[in-house]
Amino acid sequence: MRLDLYQECFEQETYYWWHIAKQQLVISLIKKHSGNKKIKILDLGCGTGAMLAKLRTLGTVFGADNSKLALKFAHKRGLKNLYLCDFNKDSLPFADNSYDVILILDVIEHIKNPKLLLDEISRVLAPDGLLIVIVPAYQSLWSYWDRILGHYRRYSKKKLLWLLKNHNFCPIYTSYLHATILAPATLVRLIRQKNYELKNGRIKLKNIPSDFRPLPKWLNSILLSISSLERLILLRLGLPFGLSVIAVCQKNKP
Repeated sequence: MRLDLYQECFEQETYYWWHIAKQQLVISLIKKHSGNKKIKILDLGCGTGAMLAKLRTLGTVFGADNSKLALKFAHKRGLKNLYLCDFNKDSLPFADNSYDVILILDVIEHIKNPKLLLDEISRVLAPDGLLIVIVPAYQSLWSYWDRILGHYRRYSKKKLLWLLKNHNFCPIYTSYLHATILAPATLVRLIRQKNYELKNGRIKLKNIPSDFRPLPKWLNSILLSISSLERLILLRLGLPFGLSVIAVCQKNKP
């Protein structure tokens, strides 16, 4: 990910609707599937740590990321148990069957070959534990934003399910997310993509503004309210389309 975006993420994760909506949904899913018992949680690709900070109310939290800068920001939130790890080539520095919940939120798309990471997750996840995955949806939506973030691919729900099932996981819930904003977000990115293509040679990836532009408080509140309504649907049914895909999995029994 482009380095300047870590500072932005650190600042925005405590109020920007996209980040808050993800935090609220993940916490709701953990509570739904794990109950009220205190659990041990590992966030792989923890970034600047806002998700981990929220998860401390549910148990003991651990985080790992491949960016020293991201972990530096996570330390600023008062977080401990943080590990530097290259998911493309490193084994996870954790014992077998040691975590009740593992999160890989917007991570797999950054990894050229996710086999090692998924095999390692299967190793360290407890036999009755949960894996929660979020990825960006639809390869057809590939744009400048994916290149800025360092993505290798985007996923359909079918493609994500295939990947998880072929790496020792049994999905118990899958859905698309952010259905309401799919059309406007697609239109905005298409317009920006065309604009940047017209300026080819004069504008570079490092100079393209973030898609997480500052929003008026009223618009941020509206988008957060819409996401809250979506969350109620997601916890009961699921959505047939959206800007992201989510899956909740268990390990296959030996």
